[in-house]
Amino acid sequence: MKIRVEDIPKEGKELVFGWDDISLKTFITPHDPYNIRIDEPLFVRMFLVKEKNYIRVRGKIEGGFFARCHKCLEEFTYPVNIKIETFLYSQTDFRVDTEDEIELDKEDLNQEFFDGVEIDIDLVVAEEIFLSLPQVLVCSDNCKGLCPVCGSNRNFSDCGCVNVVRSPFAELLSLKKTLSS
Repeated sequence: MKIRVEDIPKEGKELVFGWDDISLKTFITPHDPYNIRIDEPLFVRMFLVKEKNYIRVRGKIEGGFFARCHKCLEEFTYPVNIKIETFLYSQTDFRVDTEDEIELDKEDLNQEFFDGVEIDIDLVVAEEIFLSLPQVLVCSDNCKGLCPVCGSNRNFSDCGCVNVVRSPFAELLSLKKTLSS
């Protein structure tokens, strides 16, 4: 969904819509490590207001999606409750010298740029969702994961495998002995 800046009235524009799996899939790479899937559309409410130098976007995204646990590989529902507070600046208003390094302040993290004519609402929603994801998705805080020996899910049963952890230095010593023979 795209909104033209000229279509945003002075008092602002409210958008309420469902964001579904089809919208999500346009932003996901073929080998997505999160394996995200949306069965019921996420509820999105946004309010866009034109300010002097930017467009202010406030709102929320609520619902849930399915993902694979990175420890046990089981599918689970990941709850989504994201507060949106973004400032969209026109790219034509900013000229940045790319030769110099720029240190970002905390306030810079909720600033985005757009072409100055149209706002891609789906892109704003996708960015908010992806930025809210943890690096490792787990089904629960006490997930035991998979057994490194036999591969069984330790959340369902204890396989009884003995997990021998060898030091990487022991591996090097073994390699050294093999090479010196």
